[in-house]
Amino acid sequence: MVIKSSGREVALARSVAEHAQVAKKRFLTLLSTGLLMLGISTAAPSQALPVELSSSSSSSSSSVLQDLLSSVAPEEEAPGNAPKNFPGYPEITPDSTIPLQVLMPDGGEREVIISLPENYDPTRSYPVWLAFAGRNISPEHMSTDTGLQNASDAIVAYGRGIGNAWAGAPYATTTMAEDIAYSRAVVDRIAENYSVDRERVYSIGHSNGGGFSLALACFAPDLVAGVASVSGIFYEPGTPVSGQCAAQPVPTVIIHARWDGLSHFNGNIAHGKPYVGANQMAATQAEINGCGPEPLRTEIAEGLSRTQWQGCAAETELIVSDNNVHGWPNYSAFEAWDFLARQ
Repeated sequence: MVIKSSGREVALARSVAEHAQVAKKRFLTLLSTGLLMLGISTAAPSQALPVELSSSSSSSSSSVLQDLLSSVAPEEEAPGNAPKNFPGYPEITPDSTIPLQVLMPDGGEREVIISLPENYDPTRSYPVWLAFAGRNISPEHMSTDTGLQNASDAIVAYGRGIGNAWAGAPYATTTMAEDIAYSRAVVDRIAENYSVDRERVYSIGHSNGGGFSLALACFAPDLVAGVASVSGIFYEPGTPVSGQCAAQPVPTVIIHARWDGLSHFNGNIAHGKPYVGANQMAATQAEINGCGPEPLRTEIAEGLSRTQWQGCAAETELIVSDNNVHGWPNYSAFEAWDFLARQ
């Protein structure tokens, strides 16, 4: 005997399934965040147990409900187990830093810490590499754990966000205009004391800072000659995806883990606000940069790939590791600088 379900029962079952999917995503995001804060490695969402619901409704709607709930099950593809760090890259060493006070346009002051190239020569003009840490991470910590100076021949400027956060994120206390003004003021302040090549100002950031680094390409393309992001979280409306800025071609490299448990590769919601996934950010930037539709994908190492768009007015790359790391991999600084230095 075939039991037919009414339209109302089907709609109810579909609604329950959709709410289960949303609840699952939110639960996994919170779980990943909590575990990572405790220093515990987390699995990608696809490794999580499926959401199970029980229903007291009639047998006719139960069958429909079970069919719809099958869509809540984990993705079929399992995350890879590539390491966080890959062989062949120099060891990360702490940078020696110098604090500088930065005068803001409104008369207030903020701070930056800078690291000079080894054997700094005042008769040379050096690129400036603006660096933005993730939420609740100090510039001192970033200067110790990223190896930006060792990877580059630039004056590295580790920005200090207000409340150790950067504009665009829902928890930030500064506006995009304020943090962009700060970035400009940092370059001006460094140029007062050191020999700077203003045509070679680049940016890089991690997590929340990675999102802000790419926001400079969106809102201040005249400031930066190239931008990089590591495990970035790209909140709207701080990206060109939402059309909130007059997007112009800017060389861009995005470094991300395919199964990042905090900043999902395909986007999600965090802190009550949607963010764009790394794959969509890269594709959108490639379009802005005048690239062709068919990118070239090559393997850097087992579990680490590079996607390069072709025929671009401004180079665009996406480097993806097959793991769930949200931290700072050892190759990040070197791959980012190799990309930026040729711009």
